[in-house]
Amino acid sequence: MKRIEIQESHWEFIQGQAQETGRPVNTIVDELLSQSIHIAQNQRGKGEAPALSAIRQVMREELGSQLNQHTDTLASLLFRACRDNGIVRRLIYASLARGFGVDFAMKAYRDAQAKAGKELAQNAQPLPENEE
Repeated sequence: MKRIEIQESHWEFIQGQAQETGRPVNTIVDELLSQSIHIAQNQRGKGEAPALSAIRQVMREELGSQLNQHTDTLASLLFRACRDNGIVRRLIYASLARGFGVDFAMKAYRDAQAKAGKELAQNAQPLPENEE
């Protein structure tokens, strides 16, 4: 067990507390030590709080810029997919109309449209709730 040196004035205070409360000196010393440790930890935590806040801020800024880059990339990919889909749809319609006639091409287009809508509706999942 480590020996703790206590100043004379503090020792008198501790003995006075022991006599007033009727508790052993060791109990009072233990309580004072735990309170001192608690105070020291709180003071250390207060010193670390600004540093942690600064780190959090930097992380938010970095993540925000990365998120913006990914969002821009995703938006451009979606735009390209929609554009390419429109081009492909027109080419297929033109090929069907040329090979089998306009009526057949229009029927095939409407049938494909209805089937795609049903397939999307079956596979649709609800959007997640916004948890804050």
